[in-house]
Amino acid sequence: IFEAIARVGLPAAKCVYIAPYQSVVQQQLKAWQERLQPALGARVMALSGETALDLKIIEGANVILSTPQNWDMLSRRWRHRKNVQAVN
Repeated sequence: IFEAIARVGLPAAKCVYIAPYQSVVQQQLKAWQERLQPALGARVMALSGETALDLKIIEGANVILSTPQNWDMLSRRWRHRKNVQAVN
């Protein structure tokens, strides 16, 4: 994550972290919001499972946390979704 943000730079950097369970997503979200946001200024957000909201989350976040199911729902039509294409 640090490498991608350093290579691309903010606000263009977008990384996705896939966790196996929603509980792990929530743990990492809390930890990374406390660490990455103050240190790097990176916006850390988690996908909700609602497509319209998730597309807005991807647009505004630099680090996106998700379960495999939520990311699969969004990335299946990646050619039609510019926000998904922007993920580094």
